[in-house]
Amino acid sequence: MSFNIGLSGLYAANKQLDVTGNNIANVATTGFKSSRTEFADVYSATKLGNGSKVVGSGVSLANVSQQFTQGDINNTGNVLDMGINGSGFFTLSNNGSTSYTRAGTFEVDKNGFITNTDGTARLQGYGADANGKIINGVLTDLKIDTSNLAPKSSSLVTSTINLNSTVPVIDDTQAANKFDPTNTATYANPGSFSTPVYDSQGNQHAMTQYMVKTGSNTWKVYTLVDGRNPDATGSDQKPPRQLPLR
Repeated sequence: MSFNIGLSGLYAANKQLDVTGNNIANVATTGFKSSRTEFADVYSATKLGNGSKVVGSGVSLANVSQQFTQGDINNTGNVLDMGINGSGFFTLSNNGSTSYTRAGTFEVDKNGFITNTDGTARLQGYGADANGKIINGVLTDLKIDTSNLAPKSSSLVTSTINLNSTVPVIDDTQAANKFDPTNTATYANPGSFSTPVYDSQGNQHAMTQYMVKTGSNTWKVYTLVDGRNPDATGSDQKPPRQLPLR
């Protein structure tokens, strides 16, 4: 009997360590609520009830309860991140399946709907009619409508990259070494990266920049937009430097 009582104490202590470890592991998890282990005494009983000299049978894990206390609300810099001050939950819908969360990290999917971080559930709220009046009583998928926003073309691209100083120098004055985006021998490898840019109509284009090492700590940059090269001569530069979009 005493052996089993001791084992019950070790089992309970082990569960408490599990809960404490889980709380520590999730200290940086957004919306996480810590848990608390709750124990209960195990009494010995007879058919006639408990006697004054009856020894207990140890301890048992009665419950692991979450502590819904108010957490800290911090500024993340993301305009879609939200926090609840007080009681309540965010309502999410995953193809009609409703769930609730205190984690207020949200983003926008490709269709403009506000979703959770893994994109599996959409944030619910009260929608608005054509006149901007809130429709109360009916939850709907919240969507950010950008169809009426005027497009703005890209005007400046700022790049911060690490260049490999050990790549060989390429003498691009030689015909055999003339820059060719299809020939990796004519530029640093890896030495290209793409950036999405937008025209005055709001259409997205791929701007790809190729780095050619022409001397000690001297590089030439070739820029292609949708495979076309607006600057066939390249741009000599010594890093760092900001290249305007042509």
